[in-house]
Amino acid sequence: MPPLGLLTIAPLFPPQWNLRLVDMNVEPLTDEDLTWCDYVFCSAMTVQSSSFNQVVRECNERDIPVIAEDLI
Repeated sequence: MPPLGLLTIAPLFPPQWNLRLVDMNVEPLTDEDLTWCDYVFCSAMTVQSSSFNQVVRECNERDIPVIAEDLI
């Protein structure tokens, strides 16, 4: 299943913002991805809670603001 929640809200951002979607079911999140971003929006299902929590920890360590949707 594609991450439809994040794809649904993407058009609501200002057009001048550069957005990047990393679907960790398809490819890993890299250091380059985190270095590139100013904010991280994260959404996951309960079965993905381990990787979800790891992404939040990495962002916190790098002082990148994280907007995290409750696990569903």
